[in-house]
Amino acid sequence: RDASARCGALEAQLGALAKRVRDEAAGEAAELRRVGAECAEQLQVAQANWVRCVEWDAEIDLEALEATGRASADSPLFSAACLSGLQLRLRVARPQSPSRRAGWSYGAFLRAPAGRVAFRLQVEGGSQDFDATFGEPALEMGSQRICTCDRPL
Repeated sequence: RDASARCGALEAQLGALAKRVRDEAAGEAAELRRVGAECAEQLQVAQANWVRCVEWDAEIDLEALEATGRASADSPLFSAACLSGLQLRLRVARPQSPSRRAGWSYGAFLRAPAGRVAFRLQVEGGSQDFDATFGEPALEMGSQRICTCDRPL
């Protein structure tokens, strides 16, 4: 009986130790996943910091454009040139009067957090260079008429 009781106590201790090892291993595995995800995120940020040219294919709401003669679209937030929280905006407006031959006007803008930024915006054949100082909250800089076209693009 005494040996049986000791054997049972040892089995209980061994079971508790095995559970503790499993729990600690699970905690370490979760920590490794967290660190891996954090490293992957930081690698994306580092890669984005090297980006110097960003292309964005804007999708304009054609129903809104047809109904109101104006529409705009915002890009997803992105990072480039060591700056985070950047966003592009495209605005389209129909000609003010049917008799005017000016065509559809396209405006392009960059939103950025505080700081000084030099950049170029290009839409179709038109482009403009800017040297802007952004403030808090993030402001936008660009041109209401970076290019005009005979028809919506």
